[in-house]
Amino acid sequence: MATIDQPQTTTETIEVENPATGKVIQSLPVTSPDEVRVLVDRARAAQPAWEAMGFDGRARVLRRMQKWVVDNAERVIGTIVEESGKTYEDASVVELGYGAGALGFWAKRAPKYLSDEKVRTSNPFVMGRLAPSGMGASCSTEGATAWQCTVPAGQYLMMGDNRDNSSDSRVWGFLPHGQVYGKAVRVLFNLHDMSRAWTAL
Repeated sequence: MATIDQPQTTTETIEVENPATGKVIQSLPVTSPDEVRVLVDRARAAQPAWEAMGFDGRARVLRRMQKWVVDNAERVIGTIVEESGKTYEDASVVELGYGAGALGFWAKRAPKYLSDEKVRTSNPFVMGRLAPSGMGASCSTEGATAWQCTVPAGQYLMMGDNRDNSSDSRVWGFLPHGQVYGKAVRVLFNLHDMSRAWTAL
Protein backbone atom coordinates (compact mmCIF):
# COMPACT_ATOMS: atom_id res chain seq x y z
CA MET A 1 0.00 0.00 0.00
CA ALA A 2 1.35 3.43 -0.95
CA THR A 3 2.07 5.84 1.90
CA ILE A 4 2.63 9.57 2.01
CA ASP A 5 5.18 11.08 4.38
CA GLN A 6 3.68 13.23 7.07
CA PRO A 7 4.72 16.88 6.73
CA GLN A 8 6.26 19.06 9.38
CA THR A 9 3.55 21.24 10.87
CA THR A 10 3.88 24.90 11.79
CA THR A 11 2.61 26.85 14.79
CA GLU A 12 2.22 30.09 12.81
CA THR A 13 -1.29 31.36 12.27
CA ILE A 14 -3.12 33.84 10.08
CA GLU A 15 -5.71 36.08 11.70
CA VAL A 16 -8.84 36.34 9.55
CA GLU A 17 -10.52 39.71 10.05
CA ASN A 18 -13.91 41.01 9.03
CA PRO A 19 -12.91 43.99 6.82
CA ALA A 20 -16.15 45.78 7.66
CA THR A 21 -15.63 45.68 11.45
CA GLY A 22 -11.96 44.79 11.97
CA LYS A 23 -13.02 41.94 14.26
CA VAL A 24 -10.90 38.76 14.24
CA ILE A 25 -13.29 35.95 13.35
CA GLN A 26 -10.86 33.03 13.02
CA SER A 27 -7.22 32.04 13.44
CA LEU A 28 -5.95 29.61 10.81
CA PRO A 29 -2.67 27.68 10.83
CA VAL A 30 -0.17 28.58 8.13
CA THR A 31 0.29 25.76 5.61
CA SER A 32 3.99 24.99 5.32
CA PRO A 33 5.69 24.09 1.99
CA ASP A 34 5.94 20.46 3.16
CA GLU A 35 2.22 20.37 3.89
CA VAL A 36 1.44 21.86 0.48
CA ARG A 37 3.50 19.14 -1.22
CA VAL A 38 1.59 16.45 0.68
CA LEU A 39 -1.74 17.97 -0.32
CA VAL A 40 -0.68 18.08 -3.97
CA ASP A 41 0.52 14.46 -3.77
CA ARG A 42 -2.86 13.44 -2.37
CA ALA A 43 -4.67 15.28 -5.16
CA ARG A 44 -2.44 13.68 -7.79
CA ALA A 45 -3.03 10.21 -6.30
CA ALA A 46 -6.81 10.77 -6.29
CA GLN A 47 -6.98 12.04 -9.87
CA PRO A 48 -7.07 8.61 -11.65
CA ALA A 49 -10.00 7.41 -9.52
CA TRP A 50 -11.85 10.70 -10.08
CA GLU A 51 -11.34 10.40 -13.84
CA ALA A 52 -12.43 6.74 -13.78
CA MET A 53 -15.81 7.74 -12.30
CA GLY A 54 -16.79 9.17 -15.67
CA PHE A 55 -19.13 12.08 -16.27
CA ASP A 56 -22.11 10.40 -14.58
CA GLY A 57 -20.17 9.56 -11.43
CA ARG A 58 -18.68 13.02 -11.14
CA ALA A 59 -22.09 14.56 -11.80
CA ARG A 60 -23.50 12.73 -8.77
CA VAL A 61 -20.73 14.23 -6.60
CA LEU A 62 -21.41 17.72 -7.96
CA ARG A 63 -25.15 17.39 -7.30
CA ARG A 64 -24.46 16.26 -3.72
CA MET A 65 -22.22 19.30 -3.30
CA GLN A 66 -24.92 21.52 -4.79
CA LYS A 67 -27.46 20.11 -2.30
CA TRP A 68 -25.05 20.75 0.59
CA VAL A 69 -24.54 24.36 -0.51
CA VAL A 70 -28.30 24.96 -0.72
CA ASP A 71 -29.04 23.15 2.56
CA ASN A 72 -26.32 25.20 4.32
CA ALA A 73 -27.08 28.49 2.58
CA GLU A 74 -27.18 30.59 5.76
CA ARG A 75 -23.86 29.18 6.95
CA VAL A 76 -22.19 29.81 3.57
CA ILE A 77 -23.60 33.34 3.25
CA GLY A 78 -22.66 34.18 6.83
CA THR A 79 -19.07 33.05 6.30
CA ILE A 80 -18.74 35.11 3.09
CA VAL A 81 -20.20 38.20 4.78
CA GLU A 82 -17.80 37.89 7.72
CA GLU A 83 -14.67 37.19 5.66
CA SER A 84 -15.24 39.68 2.83
CA GLY A 85 -17.42 42.40 4.35
CA LYS A 86 -20.03 41.90 1.62
CA THR A 87 -23.69 42.55 2.23
CA TYR A 88 -25.99 39.60 2.86
CA GLU A 89 -27.85 40.23 -0.39
CA ASP A 90 -24.65 40.38 -2.48
CA ALA A 91 -23.28 37.15 -1.04
CA SER A 92 -26.57 35.31 -1.47
CA VAL A 93 -27.02 36.33 -5.12
CA VAL A 94 -23.42 36.23 -6.37
CA GLU A 95 -21.48 33.55 -4.48
CA LEU A 96 -24.30 31.29 -3.31
CA GLY A 97 -26.55 31.66 -6.35
CA TYR A 98 -23.77 31.44 -8.90
CA GLY A 99 -21.94 28.64 -7.05
CA ALA A 100 -25.02 26.43 -6.75
CA GLY A 101 -25.93 27.16 -10.35
CA ALA A 102 -22.46 26.32 -11.62
CA LEU A 103 -22.47 22.98 -9.82
CA GLY A 104 -25.77 22.09 -11.48
CA PHE A 105 -24.59 23.36 -14.87
CA TRP A 106 -21.43 21.22 -14.94
CA ALA A 107 -23.22 18.19 -13.52
CA LYS A 108 -25.56 18.34 -16.51
CA ARG A 109 -23.42 19.73 -19.33
CA ALA A 110 -19.87 18.55 -18.63
CA PRO A 111 -19.96 15.88 -21.39
CA LYS A 112 -20.72 18.57 -23.97
CA TYR A 113 -17.83 20.84 -22.99
CA LEU A 114 -15.23 18.47 -21.51
CA SER A 115 -15.44 15.29 -23.59
CA ASP A 116 -12.31 14.21 -25.43
CA GLU A 117 -11.81 16.43 -28.45
CA LYS A 118 -11.10 14.94 -31.86
CA VAL A 119 -8.51 17.17 -33.46
CA ARG A 120 -8.61 17.49 -37.24
CA THR A 121 -5.22 17.65 -38.92
CA SER A 122 -3.87 17.92 -42.44
CA ASN A 123 -0.94 15.68 -41.52
CA PRO A 124 -1.77 11.99 -42.14
CA PHE A 125 0.97 10.94 -39.71
CA VAL A 126 -0.53 12.79 -36.73
CA MET A 127 -3.78 11.36 -35.45
CA GLY A 128 -5.17 11.42 -31.93
CA ARG A 129 -7.30 13.19 -29.33
CA LEU A 130 -6.58 15.77 -26.67
CA ALA A 131 -8.08 15.26 -23.22
CA PRO A 132 -7.94 17.28 -19.98
CA SER A 133 -4.80 16.54 -17.96
CA GLY A 134 -4.61 15.83 -14.23
CA MET A 135 -2.20 16.99 -11.54
CA GLY A 136 1.48 17.13 -12.40
CA ALA A 137 1.28 18.68 -15.87
CA SER A 138 3.00 22.04 -16.07
CA CYS A 139 4.81 24.27 -18.54
CA SER A 140 6.47 27.61 -17.89
CA THR A 141 8.69 30.13 -19.59
CA GLU A 142 11.34 32.55 -18.34
CA GLY A 143 12.30 34.88 -21.13
CA ALA A 144 12.32 34.11 -24.82
CA THR A 145 14.53 31.01 -24.71
CA ALA A 146 14.08 29.36 -21.28
CA TRP A 147 10.98 27.23 -21.84
CA GLN A 148 10.52 24.22 -19.59
CA CYS A 149 7.80 21.59 -19.59
CA THR A 150 7.14 18.75 -17.13
CA VAL A 151 5.33 15.90 -18.87
CA PRO A 152 3.53 13.55 -16.45
CA ALA A 153 4.37 9.86 -16.55
CA GLY A 154 2.30 7.96 -19.08
CA GLN A 155 1.51 11.05 -21.17
CA TYR A 156 2.92 12.82 -24.22
CA LEU A 157 3.23 16.51 -25.03
CA MET A 158 1.34 17.05 -28.31
CA MET A 159 1.98 20.20 -30.35
CA GLY A 160 0.05 21.27 -33.43
CA ASP A 161 1.31 21.42 -37.01
CA ASN A 162 0.81 24.80 -38.69
CA ARG A 163 1.32 23.72 -42.29
CA ASP A 164 -1.45 24.51 -44.79
CA ASN A 165 -2.89 26.99 -42.26
CA SER A 166 -4.39 24.08 -40.33
CA SER A 167 -6.35 24.78 -37.15
CA ASP A 168 -4.40 22.23 -35.09
CA SER A 169 -1.46 24.66 -34.98
CA ARG A 170 -3.36 26.41 -32.18
CA VAL A 171 -3.87 23.23 -30.15
CA TRP A 172 -1.35 21.70 -27.77
CA GLY A 173 -1.49 19.81 -24.50
CA PHE A 174 -0.85 16.51 -22.72
CA LEU A 175 -2.21 13.29 -24.18
CA PRO A 176 -2.46 10.07 -22.10
CA HIS A 177 -0.68 7.08 -23.61
CA GLY A 178 -3.93 5.08 -23.63
CA GLN A 179 -5.53 7.60 -25.98
CA VAL A 180 -2.86 7.42 -28.67
CA TYR A 181 -4.30 5.68 -31.72
CA GLY A 182 -2.68 4.66 -34.99
CA LYS A 183 0.80 3.58 -35.98
CA ALA A 184 4.03 5.50 -36.43
CA VAL A 185 5.30 4.91 -39.97
CA ARG A 186 8.14 7.41 -40.49
CA VAL A 187 10.72 9.47 -38.61
CA LEU A 188 10.11 13.16 -39.28
CA PHE A 189 13.56 14.14 -38.00
CA ASN A 190 16.08 13.14 -35.33
CA LEU A 191 18.22 15.87 -33.79
CA HIS A 192 20.93 13.34 -32.92
CA ASP A 193 21.00 11.72 -36.36
CA MET A 194 19.57 13.85 -39.16
CA SER A 195 20.24 11.09 -41.66
CA ARG A 196 17.16 9.34 -40.27
CA ALA A 197 14.87 12.18 -41.40
CA TRP A 198 11.81 10.86 -43.24
CA THR A 199 13.00 7.26 -43.06
CA ALA A 200 10.45 4.47 -42.76
CA LEU A 201 10.12 2.64 -39.45
